[in-house]
Amino acid sequence: MPRRLKREATKSESVPFVFLLHGLLMPAASMIPLERGLQQAGFATRRVSYPSRVRPWQKSIEVLRREVEECASDRIHFVGHSMGGLMVTALLNDTPMIASGSVVTIGTPFNGSSVARNMLKYSPGRWFLGGAESLLASGLQPRWSDSRALHVIAGTSGIGLPRMLFGKESGAVHDGVVSVDECTLEVMASMDTFSCNHTLLLVNQAVIERVVVLLKDR
Repeated sequence: MPRRLKREATKSESVPFVFLLHGLLMPAASMIPLERGLQQAGFATRRVSYPSRVRPWQKSIEVLRREVEECASDRIHFVGHSMGGLMVTALLNDTPMIASGSVVTIGTPFNGSSVARNMLKYSPGRWFLGGAESLLASGLQPRWSDSRALHVIAGTSGIGLPRMLFGKESGAVHDGVVSVDECTLEVMASMDTFSCNHTLLLVNQAVIERVVVLLKDR
């Protein structure tokens, strides 16, 4: 039985709220450029920090769940970078009673990451991925079961050390870490690509403006 989130009505209900989740080994501060753009557009925001590799990812879902339970807004959006997008997906697949809103993922490997799978062949790679190894290598099942709109953003620069070291697919369009195909889902409401690498997607002004537009229109 899905858990229904408990929320008390407050005057903040009229303000749309955005939760921002960082990726593997990234600090919550990596989401500040996006947060500023959203705040300037009138959104209330919260950057969620979670231990991305030091414990199993399933336990980190509870960090996000507690944050959302405390939110009183009746319009809740999510923006997740890389692993952060998978964390949002896992929460929403399990808890469909969250207030209405939309989701934007940035460089999120819904279908699993070939870079992560290749890293698992080596002991240092397994250590690097830590508790996130199964999530990043295989993605989620189901990939997406929530009813809200899912908007996907992917990078196409082809520049990044992880892909240079552990990428094996020739001809794949990617952001240096995650390929466009790995980000793609049939159920997504939209997909935008930007000539940018995996990390710099977070500070790219065109990406930030697109995220604002996607959430403003919902």
